[in-house]
Amino acid sequence: MRMLQLIELTNELGPQIGARASSTFTGGALFAGLFWGSVGAALFLYGRKQGSIIPLVAGTGLIITGYFVASALWISLICSAILAATYFSLRDR
Repeated sequence: MRMLQLIELTNELGPQIGARASSTFTGGALFAGLFWGSVGAALFLYGRKQGSIIPLVAGTGLIITGYFVASALWISLICSAILAATYFSLRDR
């Protein structure tokens, strides 16, 4: 009896939960996350190869930004700020 109630409750709530989860990330946000994540992976590999911590951390930041931000605009703004901070911190060296 309890299993049947649980199945019915899951069937009722399933589409609502799926609709809420899928509407948070748009196609633009997924593309921005993919693009900036690729730039971050290249920066991470550069930092690892050069033995420099700044590009390594910046690359990691670029990679994980797409996982926590759901807007393409905000992903791009945050990643641009990370790249600018990386540039200005490495420029004086």
